[in-house]
Amino acid sequence: QNGGGRYTYQFDGNPEDILKSFFSGFSGGGGMDFPGQDHLYKMEIDLKDAVLGAEKEIMLADGKRLKVKIPAGISNTEKLRFKNQGGPGAGKGKAGDAYVEILIKPSEVFKINGSNLEIEIPLGLDEAINGAKIKVPTIEGTVNVTIPPGVNSGARLRIKGKGIPSGKDKTRGDQIVIVKLVLPDHVDDELREFIKTWSKKHSYNPREI
Repeated sequence: QNGGGRYTYQFDGNPEDILKSFFSGFSGGGGMDFPGQDHLYKMEIDLKDAVLGAEKEIMLADGKRLKVKIPAGISNTEKLRFKNQGGPGAGKGKAGDAYVEILIKPSEVFKINGSNLEIEIPLGLDEAINGAKIKVPTIEGTVNVTIPPGVNSGARLRIKGKGIPSGKDKTRGDQIVIVKLVLPDHVDDELREFIKTWSKKHSYNPREI
């Protein structure tokens, strides 16, 4: 390259030997040293592995297997660097690096919101009115959650420390439980008449609250 580029090559001698001398540099015969190319790999992981960390394996272009340690709290599309695991260099040039781009598969259960995980949990009519203790999935397994009496659909309950590690100290966020009131598939006459009777004595407009 002219102007002192990263790779320069100067030839003094018979012009007929230019190509021969140039290409001999790639084989180490002309003293030219080139670093190897960086290689990029993509790896899909589950949300659980992204939150808690994991160890996986990938096969490199040369057939070698590389252990990939995924740190807890890794972000989607974040790249991990492995020095000298890319393409070989020429002459005395060092090998390139390997980069592994992490792609987090969308979860059918949890939604990522910053360092928090959100989950929607359906509640029956009796659970919403009288309260209940229910089992709620977390990324590490189920936990018991107390539903307060009279909870409204859309209320957000917090489970501390069950979210995603973040920051330098890898403090974990929380899990947010969003409750959703679900009526029975079939509302029978008994329930319908009870609600009518109750509403006459306890009338209220939820859109004015």
